[in-house]
Amino acid sequence: MNVLEKEEWIDISKKLFNHYKVHPNKLIIKNKSNDKNHNKAYYDLYNRTINLNLSEADNNKDLLISILHEIHHMIDEKNLGHDTYDIMYQNEMGTSGYKKNKFELNAEKFGVMEANKWIHLIQNK
Repeated sequence: MNVLEKEEWIDISKKLFNHYKVHPNKLIIKNKSNDKNHNKAYYDLYNRTINLNLSEADNNKDLLISILHEIHHMIDEKNLGHDTYDIMYQNEMGTSGYKKNKFELNAEKFGVMEANKWIHLIQNK
């Protein structure tokens, strides 16, 4: 696996956060994952923290899509309000599960579509 260094992902993340006007309380980037679920990235709604696990990504584009996916969760939270988003997301989890959760599906679609706009940030490095 050949992914960019942690410092480069910090810079990329800041550019993305500014562009989409979302500002997590914290960005945590790990080189080695101790995540039992092998998540590449996740957004902790309650702490407003985005976590990236570099060791779980297949490549830089994969990680770029993942961070954009998590940014979409923050956009949803911003648009709906924290409490409303939390209730709606949890209801989706209860009725549809993770793989059919409309918030997850929309976030993944967003990540894939938006990645092409930002691919230049990870190319030729």
